[in-house]
Amino acid sequence: MTLSSTLPAASIKLSFHKATDGFNRWDMGIQAGGGYVFHLKKTNLALDLRYSYGLSSIAQDTERYNRALNLSVLIFKPWKKNPFAKHQ
Repeated sequence: MTLSSTLPAASIKLSFHKATDGFNRWDMGIQAGGGYVFHLKKTNLALDLRYSYGLSSIAQDTERYNRALNLSVLIFKPWKKNPFAKHQ
């Protein structure tokens, strides 16, 4: 079985009109979360966890809501001198 035989031949277009199989163009929701920065020897490690909760249905035909759990991991080195700081 090749990869090309498992993929659909044509892309699917989403319908945003007022038909029963359409989707709503706008979505509304809330998001909550938090994060923490771990200061390591030469770098920093930042972890951030957020949850998104859709308040409005995204589909015309049935009740469908967006839900998402997002985990972000960032590894970075602190600046020796901030280039965006105001020069005195």
